[in-house]
Amino acid sequence: MVVTSFSRKLSIFGMMTKNYQHVLALAFAVNEINGNPMLLPNVSLGLHIYDSYLDARMTYQAILKLLSARHEMIPNYCCDGQKLMAVVGGLHSETSIQIATILNIYMVPQLLYGSFAAVPGRKTQSPSFYQMVSSEAHQYTGIIQLLLHFRWTWVGVLAVDDDYGETFVQALLPKFSENGICLAFTERTPQVTFVSGVFEFIDQLHKASSVLIGSKSNVTVFYGDIQSTTGLQLMLAENLFNTKIPIEKVWIATAQWDLSSNSFYKMPDIKLFHGAISFAAHTNEMLGFDQYVWQRNANSLEQDGFLRDFWEQAFGCLLPQSHPSERSGDACSGEERLETLSGLLFEMSLKGHSYSVYNAVYAVAHALQAMCSLRDKVKATAHEDKMLLRNIQPWQVKPPPRCISFRSGL
Repeated sequence: MVVTSFSRKLSIFGMMTKNYQHVLALAFAVNEINGNPMLLPNVSLGLHIYDSYLDARMTYQAILKLLSARHEMIPNYCCDGQKLMAVVGGLHSETSIQIATILNIYMVPQLLYGSFAAVPGRKTQSPSFYQMVSSEAHQYTGIIQLLLHFRWTWVGVLAVDDDYGETFVQALLPKFSENGICLAFTERTPQVTFVSGVFEFIDQLHKASSVLIGSKSNVTVFYGDIQSTTGLQLMLAENLFNTKIPIEKVWIATAQWDLSSNSFYKMPDIKLFHGAISFAAHTNEMLGFDQYVWQRNANSLEQDGFLRDFWEQAFGCLLPQSHPSERSGDACSGEERLETLSGLLFEMSLKGHSYSVYNAVYAVAHALQAMCSLRDKVKATAHEDKMLLRNIQPWQVKPPPRCISFRSGL
């Protein structure tokens, strides 16, 4: 049984090291379930992890690989005994829709661990969508209540330049009017993708920066994900470098916002986001996750295909290469410790999107367990359980709705 996750680690700025926690959350949940004799005792969950690269072509290619034999791009043909039961992802609404375009044909359940925004006029609803976080629309109400509570009535809006940013603006502005909140400006930040043009990106950043500098509003509502937040960081840092005067605003952001640093630009001063307020997804502390993370070190490269890129970019050093390359830089000592990293680069505790990934895997496991419980457990043998699960089709796996709670973990 295979559970697949779609994460996003690369952009024009390099690896988003903070997203490595999504990978660890998925693997941690699968390991817990496989080691739990009370949950799917006769079945082992496996996993595949793919990077969408924020690119539709790469996303579609990954989905076709999942639906094919291990080494051949032939959808509907599989001979290695593995069966795709669910997909966790993506983090961004557009990536989730791209995944669903193909998965809907096969009715494979897709568990979304990021916020999902529906765009009017676009067919975005999938019968196999299961959201692990609340609807984004609830955050709009929360933003208005927050503005009214502090009596902030002269407010700017900064949103990522895509259909979802436009939908956010169009949904929020009528609520401003209804509640006596005046709009100081609306501006767009550029999309950040693996293939986006650097010069166009910089030009759009300059334009948004000029609007922010010229506005007398002290409060700005920001809509974007972790990638567009990187663009905002760069814009504020460049302005500070050129003018020596920081753009100090009270930033109000949705749950998709996440401050992070990367190899292209390590944010030197968190004060650039003086007064930021962000909504957040529900999180619980997971026992054992911190120990699981501490086990990651420079000697774990063979067991973790993501670790080399993460380690080199997070610590700014080079690990020994299996094949000599022309890269130059300081060599890693092998003694670097994850707990010494800034929270902008990596967080040790399971929270936010990672917690939703963890719960998504458990939702799939409990759905499979529920199907096993339909049999008479007194008469069913371990072999019969295996045969039952082998014959289960993905469309039969129905993760429990959010209103039904279950105890994740051991």
